[in-house]
Amino acid sequence: MLLIMSCMNLCFWQFIDTWESGQARHVSDYEGHLRRSKFCFCTYGRGWGIRVVQAMLAGCVPVIVQDHVAQPFEYELPWEAFSLRLGNADLPLLRQILHSISDGHYKQLLDGVLQYSSAFFWDVAAGGKAMDYTLLSLRRVYKNLKSGFYGING
Repeated sequence: MLLIMSCMNLCFWQFIDTWESGQARHVSDYEGHLRRSKFCFCTYGRGWGIRVVQAMLAGCVPVIVQDHVAQPFEYELPWEAFSLRLGNADLPLLRQILHSISDGHYKQLLDGVLQYSSAFFWDVAAGGKAMDYTLLSLRRVYKNLKSGFYGING
């Protein structure tokens, strides 16, 4: 089962398990469907995608279709260990790509989701590490600025 979000009207839709039927229906229990889905479709949105965070926290492998968009903690996390990154040109082949994911590869991706989902969670008392990754990211930017990497003098 794959969940997608219609960006135009902000309604959530679910493809029915039988892709060939071509039918879609409105999803009222969005979080529940995320938790029961193997893959979650994360497309362009407004700013950094909340869909990736929702997918990770629900234990769903993000399928990110966002050409030329850097993800949160792009340099701090091994995104290939817990997500599938596709380009817009891959959309016509989406069904074949997802069906070609072996059970072993899916388990590796799911293990990565479980390992790195805390990077998107802010509650430190509950094991969230988002602040740690934010500080790592800012530290990298600071070092690059200080070294003149970005061509800024000072």
